[in-house]
Amino acid sequence: MRPDDIKAIPARHPGRWVAGAAVFVLVLGMAYSFTTNPRFEWSVVGEYFFSVRVLHGLLLTLELTVISMAIGVALGVLLAVMRLSHNPLVSGASWFYIWLFRGTPVLVQILFWFNITALYPDIGIGSWSFDANNLITPFIAAILALGACSKPAEKPAPKTEIIFSIVPTESSQTQAVQWGPFLADMEKATGMKVKPFFGANYASMVEAMRFKQTDVGWFTNNSGLEAVRRAGGEVFATTTKPDGQAQGYQSVIIVSKTSDLTIDKLLNCDKTLNFGMGDPKSTSGTLAPTTYLFAPRDIDPATCFKTVRTANHEVNLFGVGSGVLDAATNNTESIARLRDKNDALAKKTLANIKVIWTSPTIPQDPMLWRKDLDPALKAKISTFMFSYGTAAGPEGDRQRAVLRALQIGPFKPAGATHLLPVREMEATKLLIEAKNKKDASAIAAAQKMLDDVHAEQKALTPAG
Repeated sequence: MRPDDIKAIPARHPGRWVAGAAVFVLVLGMAYSFTTNPRFEWSVVGEYFFSVRVLHGLLLTLELTVISMAIGVALGVLLAVMRLSHNPLVSGASWFYIWLFRGTPVLVQILFWFNITALYPDIGIGSWSFDANNLITPFIAAILALGACSKPAEKPAPKTEIIFSIVPTESSQTQAVQWGPFLADMEKATGMKVKPFFGANYASMVEAMRFKQTDVGWFTNNSGLEAVRRAGGEVFATTTKPDGQAQGYQSVIIVSKTSDLTIDKLLNCDKTLNFGMGDPKSTSGTLAPTTYLFAPRDIDPATCFKTVRTANHEVNLFGVGSGVLDAATNNTESIARLRDKNDALAKKTLANIKVIWTSPTIPQDPMLWRKDLDPALKAKISTFMFSYGTAAGPEGDRQRAVLRALQIGPFKPAGATHLLPVREMEATKLLIEAKNKKDASAIAAAQKMLDDVHAEQKALTPAG
C-alpha cells in the first residue's frame, strides 16, 4: 500500500496553453485541408492501397521478414559459438563468413543467389539432386540473401564516459558550479569523461537510472530506496559530514523570522497559510515531516493549508525568506549550504528565516551505481571516491576543500542496510495512516513491513 500523493497546486503557465491551442488549430487546419482537397483523389488512393498487388506484396514482405529473422537468429547463434572456439579453423571460418557476407551489399547478394543457377544448374549430393532453376526462385534467393547477412551480436563499445546524477536540491546552474571541481578530479582519476546529470526532480533521477541514462550518483535516502527497488540501483557509499561533525541531518520547518507562527499554530489547519514542501520523493522535504509531524496527527497538508507548493530546498528557502511562503519544509544541510554563500540574497534569506520544528536525525545521503555496471568500472569509481579527500598534504587539503564546498566529507563504504532507517520511516508512516483510516488490511501490511525492518536491524546488532 502506498500513501496518497500530496495534492499540490502547480504553478500556472498560460503561455503553454496558448501555444498548445495554436498548435492544435494548425494541426486541425492541415488535417481539414488534406481530407477535403479534391486533388488528392482519396478514392483512387484507397483503390490502389487495397489492390491485390499491394496486399500480395505486403504479405510477401511479412513472410520474408519472419523467415529471414528466424534463419538469422539461428545462424547468428551458431556463428557466435564458432567465434568462441579455441580451434583457429572454426573461429577463423566464422570470422571469414561474417566479413564476407556483412561486407557485401544485400542487393548484390540477392542477384548472386538468383543467378547461381548459371554456375550450378543442378544442386545436390551424389545421385540426389534438384534442378537449381526450380529450387532457387526469387523468394528463395531473397531468403538466402537476407538470412546470410545475419551476424552474432557484437560486444558493446567500451564505455568512454560516466554519467553522474546529482540530486536536485538547488538550481542546476548552482550545482554545476559546486560539483565542477569534484567531477573534473573524477575525470582525471578514472581517465573517462564525466558528465553531470541534473534531473528536474527526484523521480527523473530514478527514471534516468532505470533506463540506463546515468551510471552513478548522489541520491537522497528516499529516492535512493526507490532507485534500488525500481531502477536496478545499488548503494555502495554514503556521504559524511565535513571536519568530523556529527553524522546525519534533520528535516526542519522554517518560517519568517518576524512571523508569530509556532508549530501548534501551523497545525491548526485553518487553510490560511501558503506552505512549501519538497519533492514527493525527498526524505527531508516530504517523508520525514509526513512521518514525524503530519501523519501522527492525521493531517493531510493538501487540506490543512491554503496552498501547498512543491519545490527544491533552495526555492523553498527563498520563498519563505521573501514572504511568498508562510512556512516550508527544509533541512539543516541546505541551510548550511546557504550559509556558505556570499551573495546578498543568501544573506538576506538567512536573516529572514527561523526554524520552528526539527525532526529526529536522518542518515547521510547514499551514493548509488547501477548493479549492471562493468565490475572494472565499479572498481575505478570506488577507488577514486574512497580515496578522495583522505590523503595528507596539499592535494588532500585541496580535495577536502572541494568536498567542504559541497557540505560533505570523505565518502564511506555502505550497502543495502544504509536504507533501513528510511524503510522504517516509510513503514511507520504507512502504519499511522492505516490506523487513522481504520483499514485492517492496510494496518497488517504496514505492520509486516515494519516488523521486517526491525528484524533486519536486530540481525545487525551484535549479541550481548
